[in-house]
Amino acid sequence: MPYPVIDFDACVGDQICIETCPEKVLDWDDAEGKLRVTSQEKCPPGCQECVDICPLEAIQIVA
Repeated sequence: MPYPVIDFDACVGDQICIETCPEKVLDWDDAEGKLRVTSQEKCPPGCQECVDICPLEAIQIVA
């Protein structure tokens, strides 16, 4: 099952991917101060909206 993986060194926390994700797979962890994948199983096959919207290429979809 494909799901997003975050490159925390590249992520600047603009959170645009959270707003873009149609299934709300991504969320912001206030305690950690970073992006997190909340529900891998909800990521639909073929979806790359978070990858496409990230200006720093900080997200990849892996299987």
